[in-house]
Amino acid sequence: MAVVSPLVVVGPRQLGEWLNLSSELVWVIVVGLGLIICFLLLLVLYKTATIHFKHWNRYLPGALLSTVLSAVGMIGLGIYIRRMFETNAVLGTLITPIALMTTAYILCLIVLAGAVFNYVKSVGPNVDSILTPAMKSAITQVNSFEKASIVDSD
Repeated sequence: MAVVSPLVVVGPRQLGEWLNLSSELVWVIVVGLGLIICFLLLLVLYKTATIHFKHWNRYLPGALLSTVLSAVGMIGLGIYIRRMFETNAVLGTLITPIALMTTAYILCLIVLAGAVFNYVKSVGPNVDSILTPAMKSAITQVNSFEKASIVDSD
């Protein structure tokens, strides 16, 4: 927010004039700083939320994945809201809060996906060790059901 707030208040054109930069370059700088800050915050979140690893490099893949997915989600949200306002201003006004809440939910899932990605990556090929007994039971039932359906079809 500290990076984006001046741009929102002043605007990229005015900020570019003050800094003797083009408005496009100002947008690139702000978006780049925003992505770097997002990446660093996720990295710190993953490091402080777990006690499994001692090295920061174990958290880099999940933080990078979450940052990229968040950026794609924010671009998609911007396109969606812009199109809604182009279609109908009233519909755009009604849809925006719903879209923002949905985006917040999806961003939370993205952060969790990065944490899960870090964990699965750390486990390596021994994926069975992360399955709970309920998951193992469900997999066994599905496999037995598939075998039974194959025998019935013959």
